[in-house]
Parts: sequence; structure tokens; C-alpha cells
Amino acid sequence: MNPGPAPCAVSASVNGPAQTVDRLRIATARAASVVGAAWNAAIGFGHGRELARLRQQVASQSRQLETSAALRRALRSAPSSRALSRAVLHVLGDTSGARASAFYLAHGGQVLELAAQAGSGWPVDPLPQLRLGEGLAGRAAAGRRRLVDSAPPAGTCVAVPYHLAGRLKGVAVFLFAAAPAAEALELLADTAEPVAMALDARWSRERVQLLLGETRRQTAAFAAQQRILQGANVRLQRSDRYKNEFLANMTHELRSPLNSMLLLSQVLAENRHGRLAPEEVDAAQVINKAGRELLVIIDDILDLTKAEAGRLELHPEPVCLADLAESLKALYLPLAQRRGLEIQVTIEPGTPTECLTDPTRLSQILKNLLNNALKFTEKGGVSLRIAAAPQILGGSPAVEFVVCDTGIGISPEVLPALFAPFTQGDGSISRRFGGSGLGLSICRKLAELLGARIEVASEVGRGSTFRLRLPVRPPAPAAVAPAAVPGGARPVDAPVSPPSLTPGAAANAARAPAAAGTALTGRTVLVVDGDMRSAFRLSGVIESHGGRVRVARDPASGLAAIEAIPAPDLVLVRPQSLQSMAEDGQRQWWEAAAAARLVVIASMIPASVIVPPSLPVLDPDLPADRLGTILAGLVGAHAVGPRRTPEVAPC
Repeated sequence: MNPGPAPCAVSASVNGPAQTVDRLRIATARAASVVGAAWNAAIGFGHGRELARLRQQVASQSRQLETSAALRRALRSAPSSRALSRAVLHVLGDTSGARASAFYLAHGGQVLELAAQAGSGWPVDPLPQLRLGEGLAGRAAAGRRRLVDSAPPAGTCVAVPYHLAGRLKGVAVFLFAAAPAAEALELLADTAEPVAMALDARWSRERVQLLLGETRRQTAAFAAQQRILQGANVRLQRSDRYKNEFLANMTHELRSPLNSMLLLSQVLAENRHGRLAPEEVDAAQVINKAGRELLVIIDDILDLTKAEAGRLELHPEPVCLADLAESLKALYLPLAQRRGLEIQVTIEPGTPTECLTDPTRLSQILKNLLNNALKFTEKGGVSLRIAAAPQILGGSPAVEFVVCDTGIGISPEVLPALFAPFTQGDGSISRRFGGSGLGLSICRKLAELLGARIEVASEVGRGSTFRLRLPVRPPAPAAVAPAAVPGGARPVDAPVSPPSLTPGAAANAARAPAAAGTALTGRTVLVVDGDMRSAFRLSGVIESHGGRVRVARDPASGLAAIEAIPAPDLVLVRPQSLQSMAEDGQRQWWEAAAAARLVVIASMIPASVIVPPSLPVLDPDLPADRLGTILAGLVGAHAVGPRRTPEVAPC
């Protein structure tokens, strides 16, 4: 028996299938491993390509971001639109790979202007100007869209328009050697809006700078014109001051001899001693009448000069309208009757009984209006109506003075300039009516000073109506400050009340001209005046009111007359008489004459003469009746008032 081989055979027969399974498992695992490796290899290869693509995309975006950042920096630093154009070409041309480039700016019209160019290789140099629709750039600008032209032999042209809110700002043209990459075209498209916004901001800034520069130039020109005008104004004011001073001096120099001539011609015309023939009396009357007409013109010029220079002084006081109406009617009724005209002066019911104003200036306005009405009326009549005004004027109820006439009227062409100085309705040399043309101008000036308004309505051939509206109470402050008088002396052109006078004396000083004769009768007035024309006129005024006159030609004889017995009741001193003395001598003279009642007689005081500031100053060129009234008031006031020692102002 052989027991060995049998187990092995049995074992072999038993173990064969199991080994086969293991082998299959191993083979399967190996195949799966190979397949997995192959699959992984395939997947890895695909990921690499995607990764490469992503890397390229990231690099492209990074380049675009860098380009955008560089472009923004270049746009911010560009000082002008042309510099901005050069910056755009430099950044985008280099980044996109363009061989050459050009930039055209649009200024809101139909023309594109070449602002910058870069590179070389153009078949033809870019034109300095293009119209919309002309060439590739013009067509892109007109259509507001990017255009690409591959036809030129030099390469490919790309035109990129830059517009914002529908408004064209510019267009850029880029020349490429070959067809540009999609990345380059995308870069040009993405940067179009920021470039357009930068161009708009730069143009706005340039316009602002242009306007600022223009404003600065205009401001500088305006300042230069202002300096020129100020200099001209200073020269005009100086010239006007010289004119006013000249007129004031000349009118004074004219009035002094004219007043003497009027007084002498009046004496001759009266022919008190009967020694003149009738024709000589007529000649004296003609001289007197002509002189008075000349005096009116001189007074008008002086009043207008004072009003324009702000030196016209007002003295408001209660004015009874009924008395004013009666005095005007009494004054103009004889004149109207001589000319065969009617004159009516009426006061309407409800009119205030009085108003507070300067009676002299109010009377002057009304007299000028009535004089004109009578002068230009040949048929019919003239009327003055006084009534309460319907409007409030200057915060006060007002009175209305209406002067109507049935005269020749005023043409519409003359009305706008009617109140200008020296204006005549008929300015020709053949005009029928005389006059200086100052009356209405003075009326307007005086009305302004009184706070009043003056209006006119007229129709040629039917007459004129002048309407003066005057406040019952003057506006505050009162019209015009008084003119300055050298040495501090007080000017007197109305009946005055010196500070030391009692109330009774003040009443005496303000009485009517009828009381002047009573106050001056028997009084002695010393006139210290080296100008015999002025002294003669003062003597005539004083003597016509019943006074006695002594005349001293120089200060020494004047001082001797003051110290004589009996002493004069009033001493009128003309400052020019002391002009030859030194300042110490003038002070000594005033101190020696202090015992007398002193009044300074002057329309202007020389700067070389010292005048005590406490003394009143009387204008010798006032009308004779007014001058006599003031002198009577001063004599009467001094008769009851205490004597004062004048204080002489120090040097």
C-alpha cells in the first residue's frame, strides 16, 4: 500500500479553484489600479488645461487692472485736456500693442480737432481736423460706436468714441500691425467710460478756470476803471468846488457894486430935488429896472450854487397859510391887472391853517412858479389853489400848492429836462420870453431841501399845472447843515436872536419889516468898512429906516468912533478892513472894541482875518428890506440885552 501520493492529489484537487479566485482578484485589482491610474492621468491632464486657462484669464484681468490703475493715475495728473489725450494714447497704446495712435477732441460742434498722436507707421499723417462722418474716426464719432477697419495695407485701425450722457467728448484711433487680440479690444472698450468721464471733468475744470480767469480780468479791469472814475470824480469834485467858489465870489463881487448902482439909480429916479429932466429920470428908472433884473439872475445863480454845494441854510418856523395866500395875492394882483389877466388865490376847506417850514424858501418857490405862469400867459388867467394833499409825505400830512395857467404850455420833448439848470422851453436866440432858465431848477432844489415834491403837467396851447406837495412838519433831520464860517462866527441871513438876548429881545428881532423903521429911528450905527460902495449901501439902508450912520474907513478911526461919546448903538465891521493888520493887532482891536455892540458884515471871511466866534455874521448882499429888518432886530435886541465881551479865537 502506498499512502503518500493520495493526499497530495486530494489536496491538489481540493486547492485548485481557490487559487484561481485569488489570481482573479489580484488581476482585477491590478486592472482597477491601471484603470484608476489611467483615469487619474486623464483627469489630471484636463485640470492642467483648465488651470492654464484660468491662469491666463487671471493674468489678463491683472493686466487690465494694472492698465486701469495706470490710466487713472495718468488721467488724474493730466493738467489739461490735451495732456489727458496724450496720457490716454501712451497708456492704452502701449498696453494694447498699437503701433500708432491719434486722439481727436470734440468741442460740441461738428468738427473734431487733433489733440495728440503717438507712434509711427501711419500710411498718411492724421488730419488736424475732421468733420463728423469723415474717415473712420469721424464715422465712429457720428455713430457713437467702435469701428474696426482691416482694409488699410499698414494694418488694422480701431476707432473708439468717448461719449457721456449722449454727448461726444472725443475719439481715439489705434493702428495695429495685425488684427488686435480680443483682450486689446476688451481693454479699449472697458476704458471708454472712464476716459469720457475724465474728459468731461477736465473740460468742466478748464471752463471754470477760464471763467475764473475772465472774472479776474474783468475784476482787474473794473478796479482799474474804478480808480480812473474815482480820480475823475475827485477832479470833478475839485472842479465843482472851484466852480462854486468862483460863482460865490463872483456873485458877491457883482452884487456889491450892483447894489450900489441900484441904490444910486433909485435916488436919481426919485429926483427928490427936482434937478433932473424927465428923460434923465426915465434913464435912471431904466438903469434901476435892468439892474434889478440882473440882481435876480445873480441871486438865482448864488442860490443854486449854495443848494448844490449843500450850503443853503433853512430856518423852519410856523407859516400861516392864509397870510401867505394874502401876501401873494397882494403882490401879483397889480401885475396881473396890468397884463389884463385874472388871478385867483384860494384855500380849500379842510386845509391845515399852518405848516412848519422855511417861509422864505417856500415863498421863493411859489413866486417862481407864479412868475413863470404870468410870463407865459397872454390870455385867460393864473390861479393858486392851496389844499390838503391826499397823500402822506415824509410821514406827515401834506399841503398841496397848485399853480395853473392858461398859457402856451410845454412841449413833451422839453418836459423831462424842465427842471435842469438853464433849461428854456425855447432855446433859440429868437425866443419871445427871456429868463436865465434857473427858476425851476432852484424850485426843485428848494423843494428837495424842504422835503417837498414838485410835479408838472402841461399841454401845448392849453397851459400848465405845477403841483407842490409840502409836508406840514418837515422831515427829521432838517434839510441842510449851515455853511462853515471861518473863525467860528455865526452866519446871519434872517432876523436872529443872539444867545444872550431875552425873550422880549428875540421877539423884537423877528418882527416884520414895518417895525424896522421904529427900531432904527434915532439910532446911531457905525460902519467900519474900507469899501465905500458897501458902506454907501449900508448907509442908505439904515437912513431909509430912520437911523443915523457914521462911517470909518479904517480900524483906527473905527476904534476912535467906538470910544467917542455918545457911543454908537450898533457897530458893523467888515473883516476885510482888518486884513492889513497882524494877528496880534487884530486881537487887540477886537478886545478894545469889545464894549460896543459888534456885528460882522461879510458874505465870506478871509482866512487871514481873526473873527470872534461869539459874533453874528450878516450878509451885506441881502435885499435892502430884509437887511433893514435884521439890523432893526439887532438894534432892538441889543437895546434890552446885556453887553458881552467877545472872545477872540486863539491861533
